[in-house]
Amino acid sequence: MGFFRSRSDVLATKLKARTRQLETMTRMSKLRDQCTNTQDFINKAAEFMANELVSRFVAIVLKQDEKSTIVASTIPEVAEANNQLILDLVQGSINARKDLVINNTRGHLRLRAARVACVAVKPLWFKDQYIGAIIVFRFKRLVFAQRSIHTLTTLAEQFPPAL
Repeated sequence: MGFFRSRSDVLATKLKARTRQLETMTRMSKLRDQCTNTQDFINKAAEFMANELVSRFVAIVLKQDEKSTIVASTIPEVAEANNQLILDLVQGSINARKDLVINNTRGHLRLRAARVACVAVKPLWFKDQYIGAIIVFRFKRLVFAQRSIHTLTTLAEQFPPAL
């Protein structure tokens, strides 16, 4: 008992994570097949991601004419009211060329003003080119655990080729 886990426990945990990843990939693929056009897929993908990530707000930002634009969100009023904040978070993540996860917004005045408790930004890359980002807001203190980040990464890897 106690702190150390057996090798079989570690392998079982990795197998469960891989199984979840494959199931998510399969559901995303089926979602794409059900959609009639790209915008329909983007809208449904935002809803799908919100469910997968246990979040009410997911926005999908795509690069259009050399600038980033919010093309879908699960709560349009939040996206509209926080448009510049969302684009600034995305730009910061792109400039750093890495994911952005803020689980404590206490020191972030703009996020606090928007009543955001936690945020995750995952840039979308396709063939080494930035094409957009997925941004997730949580309005309650439910931190983005490693499992959520893995799910977000899986979704982000599946999304660009589906476009």
